[in-house]
Amino acid sequence: MEQDREKWNQRYRENPPGQEPLELVESYARQLSPGRALDIACGLGRHSRVLAALGFTVDAVDISDVAIKHLQELELPGIHARCVDLDQHTIAPDSYQLILNINFLHRPLFPSLFQGLQPGGMLIFRTFMDGPENQGTPMTKEHLLQPNELLHQCVPHLRILHYREYISTRQQWGQAWAAELVGRRPEKEG
Repeated sequence: MEQDREKWNQRYRENPPGQEPLELVESYARQLSPGRALDIACGLGRHSRVLAALGFTVDAVDISDVAIKHLQELELPGIHARCVDLDQHTIAPDSYQLILNINFLHRPLFPSLFQGLQPGGMLIFRTFMDGPENQGTPMTKEHLLQPNELLHQCVPHLRILHYREYISTRQQWGQAWAAELVGRRPEKEG
């Protein structure tokens, strides 16, 4: 945990990622009535700020105390930022109207993501994939999705509203394969 924290603290001090939110997040979040939202690996809070502006009460969590301190210092209403080790984090069942998981992959967290959604709640998930066209991807294969992996993880638990795999050019270090998914937990199980 401490090694991950230091890596991300250094990144946020020296070379913070862009703060332009993904259109995917705002366009789908607007379809929900505001409620509780969870922003996993929130970084400097680019998506937490969007959700708060839409009226959500946001629990913003990240391993980097540098990123969390930055977000807390903004003192934005509706955002509750805290430093957590996501490798050890669990999400209370039926807690959130919306869960965001952007540019982060910890496969053991999947069951908690699905259970953490309230009935009818929405998951917006986007992260990087393994692929031959990746340029300078600063991640290990452990932190990269395989083709269709995200879809296969989510189909048994969510009604899929959107899915695509594509080459993203948004990141500072070059192009990379990414996968994005939006799904809703059924109102009733079964």
